[in-house]
Formats: sequence, C-alpha cells, structure tokens
Amino acid sequence: MTTANLNGHLRQAISALESGRFKDALHTCGGILSQQPNHSDALHVAALCSRQLGNIGDALSYFERCIKSNPRQPAVLGNYANALNQAGHYAQANSAYQSANALDKHNLDVLYNWANLLNLKLNRSYEALALIESAILLNPKQSRLFVCRGNIRRAQDQFEAADLDYNTALKLTPNHVDALLNKGIAYRAAGNPAAAIECYKLIIDVNPENSGLWFNLGCAYYDIGDNTQAENCLLKALDLSPNFVPAHNALNQLYWVSEHDDKFMQSYETARQRRAYDEHLFLAQALTLSNAKRDQDAIDILYEALRYFPDNANLLHSLGAMYSKTSKSANALELFEQALRKAPDNSRYRIDMANALIVQGDCARALEHLDHAGQFAPLDQEIWAYKGTCWRLLGDDRAGWLNNYEQFVDARLLDVPEGYDNLQHFMHELRHALLSLHKTKREPLDQSVRGGTQTLGNLFLVKNPVIQDYQTTLKTRIRHYIDALPTDANHPFLNRKMQHIQFSGAWSVKLISQGFHTNHVHPQGWLSGNSYIEIPKEIMPEDASQAGWFTLGQTSMQLAGREHLAASYCPAEGMSILFPSYMWHGTNPFSSDQPRLSAPFDVKPIT
Repeated sequence: MTTANLNGHLRQAISALESGRFKDALHTCGGILSQQPNHSDALHVAALCSRQLGNIGDALSYFERCIKSNPRQPAVLGNYANALNQAGHYAQANSAYQSANALDKHNLDVLYNWANLLNLKLNRSYEALALIESAILLNPKQSRLFVCRGNIRRAQDQFEAADLDYNTALKLTPNHVDALLNKGIAYRAAGNPAAAIECYKLIIDVNPENSGLWFNLGCAYYDIGDNTQAENCLLKALDLSPNFVPAHNALNQLYWVSEHDDKFMQSYETARQRRAYDEHLFLAQALTLSNAKRDQDAIDILYEALRYFPDNANLLHSLGAMYSKTSKSANALELFEQALRKAPDNSRYRIDMANALIVQGDCARALEHLDHAGQFAPLDQEIWAYKGTCWRLLGDDRAGWLNNYEQFVDARLLDVPEGYDNLQHFMHELRHALLSLHKTKREPLDQSVRGGTQTLGNLFLVKNPVIQDYQTTLKTRIRHYIDALPTDANHPFLNRKMQHIQFSGAWSVKLISQGFHTNHVHPQGWLSGNSYIEIPKEIMPEDASQAGWFTLGQTSMQLAGREHLAASYCPAEGMSILFPSYMWHGTNPFSSDQPRLSAPFDVKPIT
C-alpha cells in the first residue's frame, strides 16, 4: 500500500469515526495496520473506535501501542487517560493526564477531565480545584468549567460557592441542563430538597425527555417524604430510559423500605417486556435479588443474562460472587478465573477471587491477587481487610502491624457541647432528633443492618441544632485522635493522615430486638466510627455472651474455626469509637423491648 493510499484510507477511517460508523473505521484501520503495525494515527483512531464500541481492553492496547510508537502526543495521552478512567484504572489515568499536561498545559479537555478524576475518583478535591481554576483562566467562557468547579466545591461542602459557580455557568449558557441538574444535586446535598425540586422543575421546560432529570426529581421528592411523587418520577425516568439502572435501584429501594412487596422487582420485568436487554440491567436485578436474600433467583437471572451476553466478564464475575456467597467456592473460583482472563486488571474481580481463595485456605494465592488489585485501586480498604486476614492466617507479623487494635481503636465518651447540662441531657436531646428521622419500615437493601432501620442521606446536613452540635463535638474528637497518630509513610492508614478531613458519610441506625450488623468493612472510607445514643439495659459489661456488643476482627467469610475475635466493646450511652475503615467490624444480636440507637460516620482525608 503506497503512502498516498495509506493516507486515503486514514481519511476514510477518520470520516467514519466522526460520523459514528465505528466498526467501519476500525476495519479500515485494521487494513492500514496490517501494512504498517506502528502507524500512530491509525492506532489512535482504532483506540477511539474500540472505546466507543465498549471494547475497553482493545482500546487500551491500541493506545499503548500508539504511545510506544510516539510518546510525545498530548491528545493521545489525554484520550488514553480517559479510557483508563473508564476502565477504573484511576491511578494510571492520573499519571497519563499528568504526562499529557506536561506536553501541553493549555489543553482544556485534559485539565477538565483530570480535575473530574481527582475530585470524583481519588478524593483529591484541592488539587482538582487548582486544575480547574487554571482552565478557567485559560478560557473563562466555557460553562462546563464552572459546573466542574461547582461540583468540586460541592464535594468540599462549600455549597454557597458551588451555587455561585452553577449560576455563572447559567449566565454563560442559559438553561444549561448540566448546571441546573448539579445545582439541584447541591441543594439536596446541603439538606434542601425543596429547593432542589424547584431547580429540577426548570429543566422540564427545557428538556422534559431527560431521564436524569426525572431520576433526581424523584430522589428529591423521596427526601421530603412524598413517596407517591417519588415513585411517579422514577417511573417516568424508566419510561424514558428502560435501562436506567440508578432509577431501577432507587425505585426498588423505595418499594423495599416501604414494604410494597407487590411492586418490588416489577420494574426489571417491565423493562424486559420492552426488550431492554442490557448487561448492567441484568447485573442490577441480580444484585437487588441477592440483597433481598433471594440468592437462587439472582443466580437464575445471571444465567439468563449469559444467554444474551455469553462470556461477558461482568456477568461471569457476578455469578461467581453469588456462588461464593452461597458457599460454593469451587464454582466461584472457576467463574472468577474466566472473568479475569477477559479483564486481568479489574480490581473487583481480584478482590473477590482472593475472598474465595481465603475460604479454601489458599492465602498465598489470595495475596497475589490482592497485590495486583492494589496496583489499580490503592485506596480500596477492602484490599487491606483481606490482606490483614491472610497475614493473620499465615502467622505473618504484618497482621499486627496493619491491625494494631490497641493503637488505632479509640473508645471514649463524647465531650458535652455548650448548652447541655451533662452528657445524659445531650444524649436525650440527640435521641429525639435521630428517632424523628427513622421513617422507613425496613433496613436498606444494600447495607449491613439486619433487624432495624437506617436513616437516608448525610445526617450532618439535617438542619437540626442538636445534630449540628453532635457534628461539632465529633469533629473536635476526631481532630484530637488524628493529631495523636504517629506518621508512617509505609502504613496504609497512617500514610493518609492529613490536615484537611471531611465527613464522607453520617447516618443513624436503630436496631430492634435480635437486630445486628453483619461483619463488614467500609471500602471507600479511611477512618470510621460510631457513637451510641441509646442502649437497652440488657446490653451490659457483665454479660458473658456480649449481646449487643461491638466486635472487631471477625470477617464475613464464615471461616468457622479460623475466625478471630480481636476485640469487643460493650457500648454505653455517649460512647464514641473510632477505628480504621479496613478493620472488620460488626455487632452481636441482642434481646430487648428497647431499641439500640447509634450514629455511625466515615471520615476521609482531602488533598
């Protein structure tokens, strides 16, 4: 093929790419690459087409070949970073954006996408803010840049500043749907769902066919307790987009907690009747069934999905996870192996493979998978939880180094804020405030609570003086705890010790008789804790059975004689306990006519 022919074929491929004919473009690139395997432009176009077609593994391979042939291509590096981000390889995406920016500091797409990665995936909002502000200096007329800065400030709980950014975006582009949507999300996050509803209503006149609008509007109605409107809006979102997984999840969560069992799971069947066959929809349906303790139904759905999507890695992995949950680890291992052959760098697959291997007693192989997963998800606390379990079972001293319960677990009474006579008075007022928020009839589908209820949303955004007093005294407590921690760059908990911290979640749990928390960790946390507001009289320090006690060390893997109770605490009213998020923890069941009321939380460092 002559140079002129090659250039002609390349122009054909680019034209096909731009017109959305990705398969045609990829076929044309294949012809070019058969003649010149290192043709940089053809590799780039092939990578972009593969990504559009959903073949992320092929896309990454093409990008890497392209960069190897010519490493000084900022646009290629930026697109490679986008693909890495899509694949969940966030640390590698960050490095690729950094390389692209070093070659071209004026590329707005790189700055914009890099800032979003840092803010949304890596919890590095201060760095993200600096990047997007440099982009705004380069071009202060792009609405998307102000929406991005608003989202970063929202992540930092700077809601007034975020609102200013969204308003700036709306001045530049009136009725900018993304700005209006995020403005509404910020109102919800700030604890003002009524304002969010008014914001979303503005979009109806502009883009009433936007399924994201109806989803967010439904969630805001749910926040104010209008379940009828919430249901109607979520159904509208699904009518527009039958495959809209978040709307399915929200709708069925609503039906579950309000005990509308006659409607529970119907949305998935309705979507299927509309021939909405989508792997993510099948996965969501199976997960919802599993959370509702209908494991065999979940397995059946996954097998049905594999008829439409044979050899799909996500479906194979999920089926393996179901077999692992039902104590069929041999079946699980085989399915995980199949999924990993298709996506060897998927950290979720590696973590679940390690889980199954630990159950079978092969901790050495489990550690290999966990080490691999850690390369792609370095902040995932589940990886360290499983590593700690492996080290303990292998008699490795690193188990004690990681889970230094004596040093890292801190249980003590909260200080009494100003305006309260004593701790008992403070807890009495806080109890009334929290109980008013427990409006559901069941525990959430996707949480560790069994036999009780859990509040929704961020507790600390509730405009109640006593809840705000609780947050204030807790902040002081946590600050003292962090300041007392040693510094150790090699320790996965201590190396994230930062000056800036933020509550990444706060909620309340009311357990009734025989209620408990299953053993779990907080995968996206750093520091976790729980404060005890009301404790039944039957939960006592003298109780040898430790009913209702908080436990540390025992896993969710049902290891029988290989489990280990590392520490346990009898909760007391006003006690608050802090511990690293990767530590296995749970609660023993108890019997009482009185509920056990607590207020857990997660804290993350911000860089």
